[in-house]
Amino acid sequence: VRGGVDEWRSYVSTDPGRSQHIQDYILDDVDMELGKHNIGDWTHAERARLFGTCCNEKTDHGGYPSINAVAEADSLPRIACNLTRQAFYEQYEIPRRPVMLTGCADTWPAMTEWTYDKLAARFSNSSHWRARIGDGPENYQNGVEWREIAHRMKNDLRFYVFDQLEDEEAKTLKNDYEIPDPIKGADLYAEMKKRGLFF
Repeated sequence: VRGGVDEWRSYVSTDPGRSQHIQDYILDDVDMELGKHNIGDWTHAERARLFGTCCNEKTDHGGYPSINAVAEADSLPRIACNLTRQAFYEQYEIPRRPVMLTGCADTWPAMTEWTYDKLAARFSNSSHWRARIGDGPENYQNGVEWREIAHRMKNDLRFYVFDQLEDEEAKTLKNDYEIPDPIKGADLYAEMKKRGLFF
């Protein structure tokens, strides 16, 4: 990984179109590092760096792992989101057992309110946000007007909005979701902060 620093990222989306944008962006970055522009030209070792060892031999026509190959290799346990904070801490955090929480967002208003059509009309055009526009370097700008973000929403253009919940208008987004009980009150970045790795 560049700069000798391991970097892990999780991108979560319920919109397959948006997920494809993220996947293409990541592949472009890996292509630049490998100097190869066609995933079909990658060696098995190079594919393993991106997809893990599970899917080297099981790829679709474009070189991507098939859904079936990923599902076959996926052994991560799923548990319901109704665990208490203490139980989650004792059963999963202390022993460092990876797990996926399911059903946490089932009753969130965000599930119906966070559509592009609804969000574009929700905030005043002149409100300012911390955002990254387009595909340039990952430098977030402060003071991007909502009209620019809404324009990109409506026209399927890339944008990223981040870390704006101290703004009075943006605070209303907090009404649309709840922190799940298993992690409520936890500082999930405590160890990163201790090591000076928190950005």
